[in-house]
Amino acid sequence: MSSFDFRFPFPSVEQFPMPLVAEVEDPISTKVKGRVKLQGTTWPAKWHHKIPGAIATPNEQVIVIGRTGTTLLCVPLVSS
Repeated sequence: MSSFDFRFPFPSVEQFPMPLVAEVEDPISTKVKGRVKLQGTTWPAKWHHKIPGAIATPNEQVIVIGRTGTTLLCVPLVSS
């Protein structure tokens, strides 16, 4: 009888050496992945951590700090 490993590989998190600024194409919220435009290409995007009540709407900018698979990990851009 052979054994079978039922674990599936999960995409690892890659942190970028420098944060990048992206423009929101489709809204990002805690519950919904959105899309951002980064360096001329649009990518799936989500918040890096759940941020209660945080919503990024189209044309707003966010900071991209890494990725998991093809999904970019974002944090809100804080303006002063």
